[in-house]
Amino acid sequence: MIILRDTEKEESAHCKKLLALFKRFSLLPIRLKLKIITRKDMSPLKIVASILMIVVAGSSISDAVVCNDTKYIEYDHEEIISCSYDRTFYTVRWQKDNSTETILRIDGMDKSGSGLSSGKYDIKDDGSMVIPRVEFSHEGLYTISVLQDDGHLLRDSIMVRVSVPLKDLTIHDCFLSDHELCKKTDKSEGESSLRCIQCIDNSKRPSQYDDRTSRETYVLEGKSLPLSCPRPNYPFGLLSATFSNRSSTIIMEWELHIQPRCPSPWNCEFSGNDLVSIVVPTYNISLECVSSSGVMATTDVIHVSTVDNSLKSVVSIDGCGSGDQMCERTTGLIGNISCSLLNNIPGIKLTFRQSESHGVTISREWHYTDENHSTNTFENYVISEYHISQCDEVTELSCSPASVEIAKFQNTAVIHLKPDTSECQVPKNGSSKTVTAVVIVIIVCVLMISVLAATFFIKRRGRSKREPGSSGMNMSEIESQDTDTADPKHNESTNTEHEKEPLLQGPLATDGEFQRLLIESKDLHKDTEVREFLGKSISNLNPSKEELLAIANFFSTSKWISHKGLVAVLQTVLEMKQIPSKVGLDIVMELFNKEKIDLNGFIDITKMQMKQKKIKAEDVLKRLRIATTENKIPPATTAEMLTKYYVLNLLTKKDLDKSIHMGFSKPKEKIPFLYILLVIEELHSESENKEKLIELFNAIVAKLKSELEYSGAELSNFNHLEESDLEYNGEALSELKDLEEMDFSKAISAAITFIVDGRMLDVDTLMDILQKRSLKEKVTGTLLTTVLFDLLQNEKIELYRYISELKTCLVAHQISSSDFVRFLSAPLNDEKVCIRDFITEMQDCRHQNVITKEQYSSSLSSLPNYKQFKLDEFIKAYDEGWKRGIKINEANFRSLMSNFLRQRKVKLEDYLAEVKTIKDECQITDQVFEKLLSVALEYEEINVEDLIQGITAWGKEAVISPERFWSFLIECAKCDKINTQKFLEEVKTWRREDYVNNDTIFKFTMSLLKENTVDKESFLTFTMSLLKEDLVDKESFLTFMMSLQKEDLVDKESFLAFTMSLLKEDLVDKESFLTFTMSLQKEDLVDKESFLTFTMSLLKEDLIDESTALPIIQSVIDKFKITKKDMANISDVVDKKLYKKMKFHSDKGDK
Repeated sequence: MIILRDTEKEESAHCKKLLALFKRFSLLPIRLKLKIITRKDMSPLKIVASILMIVVAGSSISDAVVCNDTKYIEYDHEEIISCSYDRTFYTVRWQKDNSTETILRIDGMDKSGSGLSSGKYDIKDDGSMVIPRVEFSHEGLYTISVLQDDGHLLRDSIMVRVSVPLKDLTIHDCFLSDHELCKKTDKSEGESSLRCIQCIDNSKRPSQYDDRTSRETYVLEGKSLPLSCPRPNYPFGLLSATFSNRSSTIIMEWELHIQPRCPSPWNCEFSGNDLVSIVVPTYNISLECVSSSGVMATTDVIHVSTVDNSLKSVVSIDGCGSGDQMCERTTGLIGNISCSLLNNIPGIKLTFRQSESHGVTISREWHYTDENHSTNTFENYVISEYHISQCDEVTELSCSPASVEIAKFQNTAVIHLKPDTSECQVPKNGSSKTVTAVVIVIIVCVLMISVLAATFFIKRRGRSKREPGSSGMNMSEIESQDTDTADPKHNESTNTEHEKEPLLQGPLATDGEFQRLLIESKDLHKDTEVREFLGKSISNLNPSKEELLAIANFFSTSKWISHKGLVAVLQTVLEMKQIPSKVGLDIVMELFNKEKIDLNGFIDITKMQMKQKKIKAEDVLKRLRIATTENKIPPATTAEMLTKYYVLNLLTKKDLDKSIHMGFSKPKEKIPFLYILLVIEELHSESENKEKLIELFNAIVAKLKSELEYSGAELSNFNHLEESDLEYNGEALSELKDLEEMDFSKAISAAITFIVDGRMLDVDTLMDILQKRSLKEKVTGTLLTTVLFDLLQNEKIELYRYISELKTCLVAHQISSSDFVRFLSAPLNDEKVCIRDFITEMQDCRHQNVITKEQYSSSLSSLPNYKQFKLDEFIKAYDEGWKRGIKINEANFRSLMSNFLRQRKVKLEDYLAEVKTIKDECQITDQVFEKLLSVALEYEEINVEDLIQGITAWGKEAVISPERFWSFLIECAKCDKINTQKFLEEVKTWRREDYVNNDTIFKFTMSLLKENTVDKESFLTFTMSLLKEDLVDKESFLTFMMSLQKEDLVDKESFLAFTMSLLKEDLVDKESFLTFTMSLQKEDLVDKESFLTFTMSLLKEDLIDESTALPIIQSVIDKFKITKKDMANISDVVDKKLYKKMKFHSDKGDK
């Protein structure tokens, strides 16, 4: 606020009038202020005061979290739930249904919480809660807690309701049928239709589809709903329903000229075969009537809401019901009015309507619904903001449902609003409401301000010449002081604003004379001289408490005055002799609550008053207690303030102890000793306070111990510290000479234990405090992890929260990666920690790349060493990780399981039985099941043959899939504890018993060769024995042989020799054999020299005659266009008699 100062009585009187007007005017809302200054009876002086007060009045709105009371979210959709708050937060967390469990938490970029781990929730970077897929379990009361950077902890709640919107249904296809309408098929997943209709005869399609219809209606409970189904001239039909829980049913269906049966609990009325009305048995339902003529199909959808006729369903406006037509209220020109409707239907939208006279304007509407679970009813509300413009008329407002359908079941509520005459004192001879008059008045205001300002400026310049010692505020000095005390980034942006913006905002900002006055008079506002200026001004004006607060408010909102200058203003205000000290303290407290001055400024102002005995300690404590209780000051700030007062000898130990233990807010938010200890450490550098701090610390620790003893609590925490050669009692601590000898880490650990055990602070708030940015250097990672482990052991936090906080420490570089893994495994020493839960948390860490693959594998390998290790829990958790792609290599897995079997001395038969049980009950993947089976091969004394027989029985029972069965058999074949021949004989046994077919056994035997499990000779001998014993047919066998050659698993010589033996031993007929050999040549599986040699060998062995050999050789000559010259190089291969009978190619390629 600008104070116009002069020694003349007339101007002093004007200033007093301005201040008096401000006192009355500052209490009004801004809308009413604007309304009043345009009134016809306002004098120029009053208008000037009004405009000036609108510019300078008001204060900053305290930070808050604001959520809607209720939010409706749609089932099976993704939804985002957010509230309004300052996005420059430190942490945000969400809790549900008053539980202490945190479902979501974000700290910087680190996200955690049980809801995030389960996948049912997610959280955005701005702290908004995300529900990826809404389920009914998501319904409930959610609480959001926002910890700001300055330590403020803000909370609010929002009720989340799950709704299931009823959607229109669709016909997909309908084909012509000569005999019956259609067959019904269930809807596909995700479609909105209840039923699809599809005719049996698909040869013809309908000539057209009618557009579907959809409408909403309301019906009284128990009353019938008119419904024509199917449509006239449609012989076929179907009536179905869907309910709010997404379930659906077919009510009835029509065949040709046959009336359907109306099932219970539906009540139907028919006209002939057609349905004409139906009684709906539930509150919310969607009916679909499908009609078909065989060539055309149509659908009608009706969304029905049943109105409970047992409820009064009366609309009420601020308690005035529809039965009281003459309800009248006296009210101000601007205000809010509410309307409500009790019914069994949620979300009924109400609306206000005004009478024919336009004396009232409805500007905004807010809608919400409250549910009464005990009566299953809903209270639907609308709150509207109104503005009355006709002061001499009674205005009529009515309220009713916005929907015409439901409005017919409700009466309309009416209320008469009568304006307060004290706000409507308009002269009878006043002019009409013309904009011109208002503009003229504003111009007069501006001119008067200019004249007054110019007069003040001239007189001030004259006085400056008479009093040269009184001059001198330099604007650059003020700005430099701001720069010294504020954040550099803030100063940079602020300085930029100074260059672009005028010194004064609002209606007077455009007055050039007034701006010039401020600029040339800026020396009045130098921080070091502002007391003199205010002292003389306030002495002349003798302002009231409200007026002083207005002055302070003006300076607190000015960009060109520093915090130090503002403190000087407040000190000047308090030093005025005519102002009561308690009134001055209230002014300082008000500005501190609104964060116009900081903590140090508050202490600087009050400490001088306390030292001068102008205010007492109990005066300060009383106001602090009220401010803390009303959540205007967080407990942390109060604790810091109390401690600093004590260190400055402004409070006694008795005052401090009494204040702390009386409590400044709710029991769960009493000022904890943790804050006190943090402040002590923060003041560590102030050497003159060391003795005082040691005394305070001794008192705190003694109080800790005495309270624990008084409450009968166990002193296990203190005993633990005594074992560490540190006794927490007054005698030991009183011997400390210097503050540096104090072990702050152990002190804070003891305080944390006391705080949590005494329920003085919930764990979430505690962790937020410890993770606060300003404390991260003081609270070391080792201390924090130790505290976390203590909380976990004492069951104050759960495992997921423990690991989440560890991750936060790791991301913040408070602990190393190796320390993270070490602390991660520490809880396993407690037998109450479930192995499965631990593995799940480890997998989450691996999935988020918090730990490496090696660290994950190493952690799992150590698990069998713990007593609570259970094989089924481990396998189930490991299998879940496998499905997520989180694996360890096979060698590590076998080593882990082998250690477990050796340590527990588990017998093979017991192990296999448990593995089978795990497979049956836990539904683990086949890959993990196979790994469990292969572990059995690690037993030192094992009969592999018996093991194979047991697994074979499992295969026959479909316990193990064929692929995994054969994969396991290959592992058995690799084992050096089984004879290869015995193993191959066992394979033939499976074929004899028809357990495996040709393809399977060939694939298996080929895998044995690929894995080098059997040698080449044994392999060929085994495959031939399959053919000899008629275990495979020759066609499949020859195809298998072709595959061997294609994959180059056997060398050419061995392969051709083996092929020849098939013919020698008469295992294949000559025709099949020759076809097979020719296919080798056609597919280039054998080179021409080897093939010719092979053919001649068959001839020499009398396996084929000359007439058979000649076509084979000739085909090779033709394929490769062999000339005589070429043949000369391989003439030794071909018999000379045959040579003469061959037809070679010329050099040109022809024969």
